[in-house]
Amino acid sequence: AISLHELSDSDMIRVFDDALDAPGQRAASATTPPPVRQLIARLFANEYVSNIYDPAAGTGLLIGDVCDRVRVNGKTPFLFGQELAIDLVNLARIRAFLGRCQFDIRAGDTLLEPEFGGRGFDLVVAHPPFGKIDPQIAADRRFESFKFDSAPTYEVAFLQHVIASMSIAGRAAVVVPTGVLSRSTDRNLRKEIVEDRILDAVIGLPPFLFTGTDIAASILLLRGLEVRGSQDVVFVDLSTSIEGPKTRPTLNETGIAGAIRAVSTRALQPGFAGTAGARDIATCDYDLSVSRYVRRLEQESAPLADQILSFTDALAHRDAAELKALTLLAKLSRHRAQAGGKGRKE
Repeated sequence: AISLHELSDSDMIRVFDDALDAPGQRAASATTPPPVRQLIARLFANEYVSNIYDPAAGTGLLIGDVCDRVRVNGKTPFLFGQELAIDLVNLARIRAFLGRCQFDIRAGDTLLEPEFGGRGFDLVVAHPPFGKIDPQIAADRRFESFKFDSAPTYEVAFLQHVIASMSIAGRAAVVVPTGVLSRSTDRNLRKEIVEDRILDAVIGLPPFLFTGTDIAASILLLRGLEVRGSQDVVFVDLSTSIEGPKTRPTLNETGIAGAIRAVSTRALQPGFAGTAGARDIATCDYDLSVSRYVRRLEQESAPLADQILSFTDALAHRDAAELKALTLLAKLSRHRAQAGGKGRKE
């Protein structure tokens, strides 16, 4: 048996995270999948961050993993969080404690009674609940700025809360269902974050990453007023960057590293990453679907020898079909000639 005193801090964190990530655990549905946490944490690994906020803290694994990656002059950033379920709040506090992070994680309804309203944070990360929202929340005047239409959702309300929670030099990463990128009811929100240059990048994730659902999600990277600049929006397609079983895949290292490189360099990577300006996005009626801006190049990326072979095969099939058609025409002509001869004899 191994004594707890023999385990390092990183060992303790790994044991704790693995226990919560295990399939079938109640907490797994409130936990951001490990590859998504790793991607978000690595995206901000080089940021100067003194505090991090998660308004939908869940089990605390997302904000904990980000904290493990970010350090300021050798010190860990201060963690702030809020979560509705008290049992999850306790787990989030344990995770922050294991990471030797200073923290203030509170219980409560973030949307109705935000504990940290009015503060501006260096970094905000969130994987909020998905689905239709409580009408009481939808009617709150704090959410009037983006003019909810007929189907307000938790993810859109949390997205607005995240934007309001960033400092003027802050950054944010929010996990949303892919429907947010194209739903007509969310068009006003998309238009606002594009035209105001709040949106920095959209990273499309593959389906089946999240426990209990096959819904594909995306990560929206956002930026505060002082860091918005005039840069185009980066779009990254990770839909095929997977390994493991199809029903429970994980992101592969090539995809994670490629996404980080695409966001940091903003370089075009055909079939994987692209950029679009506000005018281009407006032309698409503010549809942010990754497939609109990242063209898959499976056929174009095939080796030249394979393309030549395919072309040769196509020519052979065409010649064979043409020969068959000529043979049938010849038979038909002979049949007609024979039929005509018999008619003249009679």
